[in-house]
Amino acid sequence: MARGGSKGKSRYVIPARVGWANQWQPAGPITVTKIEQKKCPYCKSDLIKRTSKFGEFYGCRNYPKCKFTQKI
Repeated sequence: MARGGSKGKSRYVIPARVGWANQWQPAGPITVTKIEQKKCPYCKSDLIKRTSKFGEFYGCRNYPKCKFTQKI
């Protein structure tokens, strides 16, 4: 018998997954502060100055299709 008289039932509710989106967890909030006049070397799109919990960086405007980043 399970501890506490739960008759084998779990105390935790596991939500159903809907596609892959529920599996992805961001590392922290990312804020867009300013659009720079720099271009992505891969897709030639604009780079955007962003801030995450790790600091500031330039990221491609076409994210998530293009994942180019550059340290400031």
